Amino acid sequence: MQLETWLVAPYKKPDRDLPENEEFNNHVSMVCIRSEHTIGFLKGRFHSLKHLRVRITDERSHKFATYWVAACIGIHAFAIQCKDEELSDSGSDEDPFIAEGLSSSSDSDVAPQSRRRGHASQLRLQAAKARREQLKQALFRAKDRRQRREAEDEDSEETEANEVDE
Repeated sequence: MQLETWLVAPYKKPDRDLPENEEFNNHVSMVCIRSEHTIGFLKGRFHSLKHLRVRITDERSHKFATYWVAACIGIHAFAIQCKDEELSDSGSDEDPFIAEGLSSSSDSDVAPQSRRRGHASQLRLQAAKARREQLKQALFRAKDRRQRREAEDEDSEETEANEVDE
């Protein structure tokens, strides 16, 4: 499996042992888990996805597979909207599809990793690592901004409360 700049891989040893890299790996892991759960849910609801065996050899076959998945997602969104409308009318909150979707397993094929490391693959690897660093820094900047906003909100609430008391 070759790395690309759009692919985010977790840090490996020894870099993963640094605290900020460990936190970044946790966030990457959470995104992967959410994605895998979503795929499993959709496969549980739409069995045609579970057994969708399309050999993607050209743009036409790629579009076919993409449209098939997109159609299932669109139908799913429509079903959720209808379910929400029904629930608001009936007052019940049980969904029989959730248990089915969560219980289905994903049939993932793991591509073997290539042993050949040419100059082009080394450049892609370096670009992917640089992109991962950019994403990690962006994550920490966003967390810092959120913490500052929350602290500012708390300070303004305390100030307002003090002004009311006076």
